Amino acid sequence: MDKTSAQNLIKDTFNYPFNEEKFSKFSVNLLEQIKTNSSSVWLDNTNLPLSLRENVMQYKIFGQMEYENGEKIIISMIKLKSAEVVEKSRYIQRDFTKWLIDKNDSDACLVSFFADNYDDWRFSLVKIDYKREETKAGKIRVKQELTPLKRYSYLVGKNEPNHTAQTQLSPLLLDENKNPSLEMITEAFGVEKVTKSFYQNYVIIFNKFESYINKNSKLNSEEIRMFAQTLFNRLMFIRFLEKKNWLKFNRSNKYLYSLYQEGNYGKKSFYNGRLKPLFFNGLGKEGFQEDAAYGKVCFLNGGLFEENIIDNKVKDLPNKLFKDILDHDGLFYRYNFTVEESTPIEVQVSVDPEMLGKVFEELITGRENIGAYYTPREVVSFMCKESLKKFIGDVDFIENDKLQLNKLDRYKSLLSKIKILDPACGSGAYLVSMLNELLRLNELIYKKEKSLKNKNFSKYYLKLLIIQNNLYGVDIDEVAVQIARLRLWLSLTVDYEGHKPEPLPNLDFKIEKGDSLISTNVMAIQPDIFFDSLIKEYEVIKSKYQSARKNETKNKLFKKIKEIKKNINTQYGNKQETFEWRVEFAEVFSRGNDSGFDIILANPPYGIKVDDNLREKYVQKEKLSKDSYAYFLLRGLELLKQNGILCYIISDTWRTLRTFEPLRTRLLKYNIIHYVDLPQWIFDATVNTNILTLVKNEKDNEIVTAKFNSSLDKNWEILNQTLKKISQ
Repeated sequence: MDKTSAQNLIKDTFNYPFNEEKFSKFSVNLLEQIKTNSSSVWLDNTNLPLSLRENVMQYKIFGQMEYENGEKIIISMIKLKSAEVVEKSRYIQRDFTKWLIDKNDSDACLVSFFADNYDDWRFSLVKIDYKREETKAGKIRVKQELTPLKRYSYLVGKNEPNHTAQTQLSPLLLDENKNPSLEMITEAFGVEKVTKSFYQNYVIIFNKFESYINKNSKLNSEEIRMFAQTLFNRLMFIRFLEKKNWLKFNRSNKYLYSLYQEGNYGKKSFYNGRLKPLFFNGLGKEGFQEDAAYGKVCFLNGGLFEENIIDNKVKDLPNKLFKDILDHDGLFYRYNFTVEESTPIEVQVSVDPEMLGKVFEELITGRENIGAYYTPREVVSFMCKESLKKFIGDVDFIENDKLQLNKLDRYKSLLSKIKILDPACGSGAYLVSMLNELLRLNELIYKKEKSLKNKNFSKYYLKLLIIQNNLYGVDIDEVAVQIARLRLWLSLTVDYEGHKPEPLPNLDFKIEKGDSLISTNVMAIQPDIFFDSLIKEYEVIKSKYQSARKNETKNKLFKKIKEIKKNINTQYGNKQETFEWRVEFAEVFSRGNDSGFDIILANPPYGIKVDDNLREKYVQKEKLSKDSYAYFLLRGLELLKQNGILCYIISDTWRTLRTFEPLRTRLLKYNIIHYVDLPQWIFDATVNTNILTLVKNEKDNEIVTAKFNSSLDKNWEILNQTLKKISQ
């Protein structure tokens, strides 16, 4: 098939509601050697496991193909109960496909998930890694590896852009790629190309905005960057929210596109007449949710859509500047967007909220110049699970979703009280990953409880509790903090059911801007009665602030919080306000013997020199290297409670260089669990990095070490498998 024919076939198949005939035509052109079953019929759900029957209506196995190396792939079609199950129920879809793969002794499955009366559908590749080995008798024996089933998905159909599917799937249909290997098919479902392409286009458009603002305002370079990034964050947040159908304008499900097509409002530009009223009234103030300028929207709260000083310094932006973003073929409508973040085992071939973090870390602030790098989700997931395993003490629960009934109450209590910190949170990768892990573990507990008694369960309210009670983050960069909050808000919205969402929580005093290193050694402070009363008052007001909705109330509480913090700083003898851990996160350090964080994870800055004054705060006369990561380690040890877990990605120089001897001395006092040397290509940097995990106690323990920084080619799937084996 030539290129034009391939593109037309992709368009005809994936630009419309699911059609069995068109999908079958695509399948036989993709895998010409597929053995189709002429007698194949649609099967009902009576032979399915009970857990699947409620949501799977019918299914059909179209055909199968076996490669020369023994790998086997099947193609199937699954009719689900409703559009909601197609959009959201990833676990149901994964469980069904695993059942199908096991039943047909296959390595992979290409599968369409669709529902009646729904214009969009999912096209997924699902894989299980098997190892084939020859027995003494010469037969091939198949053995499943420890790695879990992995799914890659496109959301396609009438309402979704076709750009990504066109770009990545059409090459598989070309004559030179007949009967593509499973590896080639997997590559076509990869999200890395989507990320790279989106990022490259984002850079070009972002630079145009900065260039215009530079020529037409009096903002300095830092203010220009802040304004442009905040504007793009607001627009991307709205684009993600479109998937929830909470924003209405001209009856279109493409809210920003439709708003842009209307152009000026009154005698004002698109920006002044529509966007600014949308941001600062419709989304930012309760009671202004319907207006001719922006249609019908929802009050979001949270702070992202509150007008700031820099907003007032930019008088206007021309309509044409937004064309490359919001027009029909603009950046935001050329790519699929999903509000659900991908995981190492569930990959959406689209732009997800993680993109906010990647763009920020790689472009917006040049954070590689301050020793900061974006941490890939595979590594983040590994570190989160490893930390939770040590905290809970149950590998089966964390890794294999197995929960013993007699441990249910203990684990439920532990998870409700856990305090987790990222002291260099960047755009929030660890916070979002931990949110999802804690949600998953609580869901497992709920399923066990449900078998004992009927209980209501809401993912949204559980996530809200986790964000409010369990997660903490700090970063010195204001835009990073903004994006971290934004990703947590998006994670909340994905699970809210209903047409009118609850206002988002105010996270100003949960995910905070501050310098993690400069404050007093928190565990050495001896408070008095007056000091304790200030801390308790602050804790109460901060809790009220998190749920405050009206700007007047928030401003009043914010002012009170600033007053208390000033008093506390006076008690410390600080002449200037600094970031004081025991003040900012009072509830963590007022737990008696349990004071401190249970888990601290980070990919802190490394390669940046601290000044002499800061070094003396930590090591006094000892000659410790000035590399910043050493002081993030020491600060982490201070903030940890006894028996707490620290898990960092850091440079490997702490193990070998003489200037790190004072750090080694301190680290070796504690129970080091493992260190894992990582390949350099993970961060596209020349620095050698490793994951260090330790427990803050003096118990003897065997240290697990892993070194694959020079032997592992750039392959995320192999890296994920390797990390999985280490975790076992």
